[in-house]
Amino acid sequence: MFRVVSVGNGGQPKGVIFSDTFLGPIKWTLVSESGQKLTYQLAGAISGQLFSGHTVTGITTQMFYTSQGQLVKGLVQISSGNTHLAATPEPGTMSLIGLGLLGLATLIRRRSSTTRNA
Repeated sequence: MFRVVSVGNGGQPKGVIFSDTFLGPIKWTLVSESGQKLTYQLAGAISGQLFSGHTVTGITTQMFYTSQGQLVKGLVQISSGNTHLAATPEPGTMSLIGLGLLGLATLIRRRSSTTRNA
C-alpha cells in the first residue's frame, strides 16, 4: 500500500490525496547508478481511493532516486512519473445500468412478439 500526501500548495487539499494498493506484481527496476545516486523505476497496476472518495483503477510508472544508505532505511524521492486512472462505477450505478438494459430487452421482446402476432 502507498499514499500520496500533499502539503496543500497550489490549491491542492492538504493531507492524503490518494491511497491505494497494487493489483498484481510490480516491477522495481534499477535504471541507473551514478556514484552514490541510484535511479529506480516502479511500474504496476493500482486500485485506490481519491481524497474525494471516488474509487479508481489504473496503471502507474514512477521514477525514484535514492542512495544506498537511504534505500536501506526505506527512503526514496520521486523524480517523475505517469499514472493513468479510470473511475470505477459505484455499485448503485452498475445496478441502474443493469436495470436499464433489462428494461430495453423487455421492450424489444414485447415489440417483436407483437409484430409476429399481427
